[in-house]
Amino acid sequence: MVPIDAFTVDLLRVQRRVQDSERAAWGDASRHQDLVFCREDGRLLRPEYVTRHFQALAKKAGLPAIRLHDLRHTNASLALAAGIDIKVVSDRLGHSTMAVTADLYTHVVPSLGRDAAKRIAGLLGVGAQANAYEVPTREAPEGPEGRSGHASLQVDGARPKGFEPPTF
Repeated sequence: MVPIDAFTVDLLRVQRRVQDSERAAWGDASRHQDLVFCREDGRLLRPEYVTRHFQALAKKAGLPAIRLHDLRHTNASLALAAGIDIKVVSDRLGHSTMAVTADLYTHVVPSLGRDAAKRIAGLLGVGAQANAYEVPTREAPEGPEGRSGHASLQVDGARPKGFEPPTF
């Protein structure tokens, strides 16, 4: 079971009323099987019909073309970006472990790492001055000691010397 919001529940109740009227109109010829979405007579929807219908609705709404399955990934990414605990996201997706969810989704939400850096700085008492900076470590230029691949930054107040924060 996956908890859903009241708005979605209301939409599903409307869908149920539509199905009830279709079932009544088809009478004995109805093939309804208590599916949430089906053809007017109750038969299964063909997957390619659902895909085409979804893509047409997305296009009409001015959204980019994505696969129907991509909505699952979008939901997970938005949930993590909204600060929903990864255990909750993992359970909603039906993943066997939180590690699966973390491996698949945490890289798509870079704000999680920046938020973590700000929170840790806040615990250390530098929260009002602290900003999170991403520091390149793999492609760092050679330093004065000739070592490449390492980023060594000196902190001067809240801003590292010689490093400009990214602008968004």
